Amino acid sequence: MSDAGYNFRSFTIPPHMLVALRRYVNERQRPGSFLQAVICNDLLLACGLADDDNLRNLPAFTGWLYNEAPSACWKSRENMEAWILEGDEQRAALAELHDQAAEARRQLERARCRT
Repeated sequence: MSDAGYNFRSFTIPPHMLVALRRYVNERQRPGSFLQAVICNDLLLACGLADDDNLRNLPAFTGWLYNEAPSACWKSRENMEAWILEGDEQRAALAELHDQAAEARRQLERARCRT
């Protein structure tokens, strides 16, 4: 991954914040309170939570969401919570598959030991 941030007009998302946004979109991990406010389209709260750098560059965050993120994952708290919940459900399903595969391997090993 590049060390560069995301540029939108004359605004830039700092690299560490871009990592957090991508983690939210790709891994469906809950972001910090500032990014939650941006994602939920609560720009008044986002302004109150932002540090000076993020406040100056707030248009870049909205630009990134509009141009780069699936519309289903932002615009409201309901969308954000559903996005995260779906990620939790996907992780739980993967964990269940992993457990089933591990059990199948154990059974196969026991069967091999009996023969």
